[in-house]
Amino acid sequence: MDRLTRLFVLVMSAMAASVGLAGVTTVTLRSTVRLEPAQPLTLGAIADIDGEQHATLAPMILDSDPVSPGAWTILEVDAIRERIAASPAREGSIVVIGNRCSITRRSERPAEPIQPALRPSPDPSVVTLRDHVESWMRARFNATESTIRLRFDDRDADLLATPTEGRLVEIGEIGVSGRMAVRVTVYENDTIVLTESLRAGVELLKPACVINRPIRRGAHIEQDDVRVEQVWSDPTQPPAEPAAVVGQSVRRSLQPGEVLRADHLEPPVVIQRGQDVSVRAVRGTVVVTTIARARSDARAGELVELEAKDRSGRRFTARVSGPGRAVMVEPGANTRRDTPLKSIDFSNRGTLRPLTKEELNQ
Repeated sequence: MDRLTRLFVLVMSAMAASVGLAGVTTVTLRSTVRLEPAQPLTLGAIADIDGEQHATLAPMILDSDPVSPGAWTILEVDAIRERIAASPAREGSIVVIGNRCSITRRSERPAEPIQPALRPSPDPSVVTLRDHVESWMRARFNATESTIRLRFDDRDADLLATPTEGRLVEIGEIGVSGRMAVRVTVYENDTIVLTESLRAGVELLKPACVINRPIRRGAHIEQDDVRVEQVWSDPTQPPAEPAAVVGQSVRRSLQPGEVLRADHLEPPVVIQRGQDVSVRAVRGTVVVTTIARARSDARAGELVELEAKDRSGRRFTARVSGPGRAVMVEPGANTRRDTPLKSIDFSNRGTLRPLTKEELNQ
């Protein structure tokens, strides 16, 4: 749009505002238009229409003769005004801006036929690299043909079809993430004829626990919470062993139908903050038992901070051995495995204290 046209638009807008011409519709011609192969030549296709008569003007057919692909047709503004005047639109409230529009039509492109990628069917009697890789994968994951599924990339099809009869094949693991990566090397006598890497998706059929009902985070798994099914799983995210899930605590909330994975579980809390704990302190061949108060929650095998229940309030750490129980081995203790342990119980006195010679000689 040149400067004169812009000025004309501004003047007409100012006139409409000053004299109160309500409902003025402006039709601004585009300089060039490329129609789609089957698109009709309408006013809305070659102009920007702004105003209340947009719905009437936009679908208006301007020329019954189709615009030819590859050729340009020039439509003058006078012809457009004549077409508008002959339409049901209110001519007096329509302002047409622009001198002409050059129109052409895009050529219709024939659809390219899809050529299927045909591969000759491999001869089942010929041993190929794929046979070696599949055998290696079954051994790697201790699986059978019915309990493993492998997905290779299409781009590796030619590589996997390499014949290996009379050749030595070496396969080494590169890494396991979402897909198993291996490097294959093919030897013929003392010559390396091929060395490449490839990836394969791996799924293993394993017994797994499937959730029966919603389980909230931190809850303990009960027998009725799960059912055992055979499911396909990713070896990097294995299902939890069904025999070991009951009594375990879940790290996050689980919904019905989810497969219980090993990383969903953690040992349950067996000592709670503030709970009295039976502590066995091992020194040499002597075991002293007392009661202390836990200062935090703890699971079996974890270290827990404890506080003596006597006036000293001494704090120490011990390793959790079970519900309400912990063991503390004093540093530097030299206990022989073949020496019987002597046990002294101070739990009723609620404190740990150094042992006397008489007690050590008992």
